[in-house]
Amino acid sequence: MCGICGIFRFDSKPVQRKWLQRMNEAMIDRGPDDAGTYLDQDFGMGIRRLSIIDIPTGHQPITNEDGDIFVIMNGEIYNYIELRVELRKKGHIFRTNADTEVLVHLYEEYGTDCLRYLVGMFAFAIWDKKKRVLWMARDRFGIKPLLYYQDRNLFAFASTQTALTQLPGFQKEVDVDSLLLYLNLSYVPAPRAIWKGIRKLLPGESLIVSNNHVEINKYWEASSRNDIDISGGKYDEKIQQIFQRSVELNSRSDVPMGIFLSGGIDSTAVTASYCQKAAQDVHTFTVDCEGKTSKEGVFAKMVSDRYQTTHHHYTLTADQSINELDELLGKIDEPMGDSASISSYYLSKRASENGIKVILCGAGGDELFGGYSHHYRSRRDMLAGRLSSIPISWTRWLSQLNQEILHYGSIAWDTGVAFGLSTSGTNIGVLNNLLNDQDLLLRGLNLVKDQFSMLAPLEQKRGFQYSRLLTDINNYLPDNVLALMDKTTMAASIEGRVPLLDHSLAELIFSIPSQTMLSNRFSDAKKSLKRALRNDLPAEIITRGKVGFNGPVSHWMNSDIKRISSRLQKLRSPELTSIISPTRIRRLHNRKSLNASSAETLFKLYVADCWFEKHA
Repeated sequence: MCGICGIFRFDSKPVQRKWLQRMNEAMIDRGPDDAGTYLDQDFGMGIRRLSIIDIPTGHQPITNEDGDIFVIMNGEIYNYIELRVELRKKGHIFRTNADTEVLVHLYEEYGTDCLRYLVGMFAFAIWDKKKRVLWMARDRFGIKPLLYYQDRNLFAFASTQTALTQLPGFQKEVDVDSLLLYLNLSYVPAPRAIWKGIRKLLPGESLIVSNNHVEINKYWEASSRNDIDISGGKYDEKIQQIFQRSVELNSRSDVPMGIFLSGGIDSTAVTASYCQKAAQDVHTFTVDCEGKTSKEGVFAKMVSDRYQTTHHHYTLTADQSINELDELLGKIDEPMGDSASISSYYLSKRASENGIKVILCGAGGDELFGGYSHHYRSRRDMLAGRLSSIPISWTRWLSQLNQEILHYGSIAWDTGVAFGLSTSGTNIGVLNNLLNDQDLLLRGLNLVKDQFSMLAPLEQKRGFQYSRLLTDINNYLPDNVLALMDKTTMAASIEGRVPLLDHSLAELIFSIPSQTMLSNRFSDAKKSLKRALRNDLPAEIITRGKVGFNGPVSHWMNSDIKRISSRLQKLRSPELTSIISPTRIRRLHNRKSLNASSAETLFKLYVADCWFEKHA
């Protein structure tokens, strides 16, 4: 796990080492153990390393035997041991035991086609010195971030926006469309970024820079495969086998590992599988938040007792939660409105204090196996898109009537908008009342519509439920769930791994008929995962209802927390007040009791205002 960066100049001027050092320094939390740079005239690359595998000799950049191919990587290649064996048979010579080194030899052997051999989470850059070509790629699910910036003079890349803003002459200017998407979705979807000019490489994409030309290619997407044998109907056994193999590969590490254990089915499945083969004591970590009605501690302790882990349980007060949030916002490169970031960051720090450097978690299980209510038909879906023939401008009239009428009118306008809002919980009526200009509301709704424009074609092709899963895998999973995990674990200088996100498992799932994989009822969510792992999981966990990792936002916003009150009474960032009315925020915040949608909206605004003050 690391932070990587690089610069390729189009004007043939030499890259200065100090530029790479500045970019590296901006990512020190991602890699406190080691640093490296490489310069080759108009190209340069740098890395901050968090040492996980081959600690003594895994220094990067790593080169091949001839010294003409160089690589830097953020992440892990889990099947590196098997790849080394095959590459040695082909005559390749290894000088380290690092997983990163397999990339240079795979590239020598297969060129850019080497991606199909990789199992892992990664964002890497390869410099081909002879060809003067830069080639980069991001893992299939987007577990690891990779961003880039381009102007007429140069192309630059990094693991964070903060590193890219260190480029000489870079001017921070907020991308208003990205900010509007954040207010609607609680995250900024790729390829957009909060700063204008910066772009995110999408999951499963590679990028090549040659002769001052940039080309992006898609090498993988979650879908069915014709060559997968699904005859015989033994789906449960196949799911179990792939999952257990994934946990085994994810467990490869030269440093201590732990598990985030929420007491839900996904993290329990990871714990059960890992503990069955663990040779040493296993540490598990759980947090409960005061003010949240559902408590994870009881269920997590049940799982810990069954698998005899060394368990760490914590409780966060409202004041502590907001203190953790403010600290985190100074470390991450983009505002995120998901309150789960607080618990994730807090547990990451506690894991680090206990000597843990790699953490396993259950992220991805909901997106693969249907764990969210919006994966199942509801009354919202009966309304969604029914008024698509009417122009969005009609909301000007609706806004004069009632907040809820405006909100549900927006849902009725477009299926994609309805789906996007269902994942974020944003109430359009509440947001509309806070915007300076209603044109911004229409602009934001059109942006959300464009972001989820693939939903309708996917539904025609793959049916209702698979279209929802695939849309989440392409949006909410990488841009919220995985981005949150990466940012919060890296802020504490530990590595987060997600065994449920194995690409072979996804390909198997989407090759099986949806009626076999999924129930028609949310009350029976993730039935195939429960069926496949029923012998390994406590019955209380299997029958337990869905509980999110999010914090008690309504409790926080209705509590007298001075830090929140003072900021919402007087916003401090011009980036936010350029589109949001401070007067209307004060009026909303001063209400005696905020409902859930109003509280969530104010929370997102609090996060954005704090973040801009720290980073703008």
